[in-house]
Amino acid sequence: MLEYDTTPNLFHEQLLSEPLGVFQQVRDNGGRVRPPEGPGIGIALNEDFVAKYRVA
Repeated sequence: MLEYDTTPNLFHEQLLSEPLGVFQQVRDNGGRVRPPEGPGIGIALNEDFVAKYRVA
């Protein structure tokens, strides 16, 4: 089961270096989503965006 927030959120869209593509996967694969292939949780952050909002 996957819970995914579908509310438009520019912060979330810019945070990742590549989009997750959840909507396209759901549409193309009969409601199924493949786990990410990268290491860890399979995402890469947009480091420039992270630096812009760094607090410490």
